[in-house]
Amino acid sequence: MDESNNSPEPAPVTPTEPESIQQTVPEPQPPTESTEPTDPVDEAPITPVEPKKSRKKLWIIIAVIAVLLIGGAAAYFLTRPAKSQPKAVVIKSTTTKLAPTDTPPTTTWSYLATAKPLADLKWFTNLGEQFGYECVDGQSECTTPMLESGDITYTQIGTTKDDKPVIVAWYGAGEMSFAYFAIETSPNTYSVLGRLSGIVESPKSQYTDEIIAKFKKNTATNVSLDETTLPEEFLFPSKISFKNTTFAGTYNNEPSGNFIQSLKDIRGYFFNKQVSEKDLTVVGTDKNHTYYAVTVSDEPLYKIQEVYGTTSSYYSKAYKVDNSFSSDKAADITWNDGTKNTAVYTTRNAGCGSANGYIVAKGLSDSNLTAIGKTGAGETVYQLDNNNALLQKEFVEDYAKGESLEKQSLKNLDINGFQKVHGLVIVKNGLGEYAVYLNTEMFMGGGCAKPVVYLYPTKAQMVDVAVGADVKQSDPYYPSGGWRNVMALPDSRLFYQGKGYSSLFWEGYGFGEYPIITEGSIVASTKAVATITSQMSAQGFNATEIKDFLAYWEPKLPTTPYVRLTWLNTAQMNQLAPLRIQPQPQTVIRTFLEFEGLNKQRAITAQHFTAPARNGFTVTEWGGLLRD
Repeated sequence: MDESNNSPEPAPVTPTEPESIQQTVPEPQPPTESTEPTDPVDEAPITPVEPKKSRKKLWIIIAVIAVLLIGGAAAYFLTRPAKSQPKAVVIKSTTTKLAPTDTPPTTTWSYLATAKPLADLKWFTNLGEQFGYECVDGQSECTTPMLESGDITYTQIGTTKDDKPVIVAWYGAGEMSFAYFAIETSPNTYSVLGRLSGIVESPKSQYTDEIIAKFKKNTATNVSLDETTLPEEFLFPSKISFKNTTFAGTYNNEPSGNFIQSLKDIRGYFFNKQVSEKDLTVVGTDKNHTYYAVTVSDEPLYKIQEVYGTTSSYYSKAYKVDNSFSSDKAADITWNDGTKNTAVYTTRNAGCGSANGYIVAKGLSDSNLTAIGKTGAGETVYQLDNNNALLQKEFVEDYAKGESLEKQSLKNLDINGFQKVHGLVIVKNGLGEYAVYLNTEMFMGGGCAKPVVYLYPTKAQMVDVAVGADVKQSDPYYPSGGWRNVMALPDSRLFYQGKGYSSLFWEGYGFGEYPIITEGSIVASTKAVATITSQMSAQGFNATEIKDFLAYWEPKLPTTPYVRLTWLNTAQMNQLAPLRIQPQPQTVIRTFLEFEGLNKQRAITAQHFTAPARNGFTVTEWGGLLRD
């Protein structure tokens, strides 16, 4: 299945809101400006009950109850013992529009329907030192500030309870984004909320004091830093549940979300891509937030969904499916014959992107599915009919007789054999969607394996490096916010926290979508190393980088008669897992090998490569697809 985005649409987003059902979750204690707010904790999952019926049916039910009360039945209802219930918050279903009497999420601040543009408030006195420098043609040193004062946008998004303006200074273009939230405490005097703006980390890291000192040094005298206040609507639960389906926040440190201008930007600025009204569905609210299912790719047979929580339409937090299907262990399924499942399933079958996305089949209902098991959470596991178009697509195009698989018993299965080993299953989740899960032994899946970053500054200097990805492993250790203060030398040697390195290594899942594979080279396996060497050189990599690449990847290449080699280029990697480097490099060369073992030759469109000149501060990176 291809994980591609729809084109952005400029229409304003006004999604229909649904009727209410109940969920339970501990309520966070509201912070005040005079005291330290309570740090967020892992909150219990919120579990909805069945949604209420239509309004017409509801009035009929109420009328019947009224008659019963008049008839004397009230005595039972009034005297029965009350059940002990936890504090509840309202969660909405996706069935009907909210009635005027339904209560929306409450907030500490009041928010404007549309952000109000403001003039340049000039909060920063040294833009280069605060946001970094870039190298331009002819410069031997990076001395040009990456941003000019006019690049920063100031907007008012609301007011506090005592009518003081809430203002955001933000930048969200290219490979850098930031947002500083502040209260105008008196005319032309601003107090920046450090915890909400990412200046004061919670829990504090080894870099927090340095970040605070840099901010204070580079801001104007009319700008101060509030290190404690964090309005409760910006504290999101670590997990949310819809019936028996749980979603976990992708990050649970503070702050854990992204400033957005409107719901069109709900996915944040990693992609610079907007969504349209038709791609948003309200799936719930709690006391402070509204939750949306977002369609990021809509294909004829399936769609790719993501879930986000929002504060008004100015802040969003990503969530990902959190169940036994989302782990690297066998999914918790008991099949109808009483046996326990031993296979690992995933909702992604290609690439290292979309860490919080999941695949939903279209055009299904319980009546055209066959129940084949139950999960430990009580969800029914289904099987598609042999003639289902989605099943046929996956069987023919992606399983492809299993010629790339190592396990002989899973190769060359017919459709009945494929179904018998449960190659593809459907689980109806708590949002009423038919989620697709694929047996990882039978499909090519995986993460970004060993992307290695080399830094070549024009002189010895400190460099900050962050990657837009859910980093699972790294060397050196990748802290929240990325590697800061890496001493980089022109010969690519690095020094970080007292240790020397030749490069920076990470593994994980990029925040972006994995591109559709349509090009490449199919060569005999015996010629794979020579082809890789030639193609990496054609992309601009030097002998050391190619040698390092082969040292890691040659043992992992398939031993089938043929191998397909496809390279993701710099632009594709910038969408999949953008690098944020300060000072900004003048030249960036990134590549990523997507490969597949084949038993026979087949036609494919050839790739063409360009090697950019290494001018100024240069950064290179290579990586590849780690097959599960």
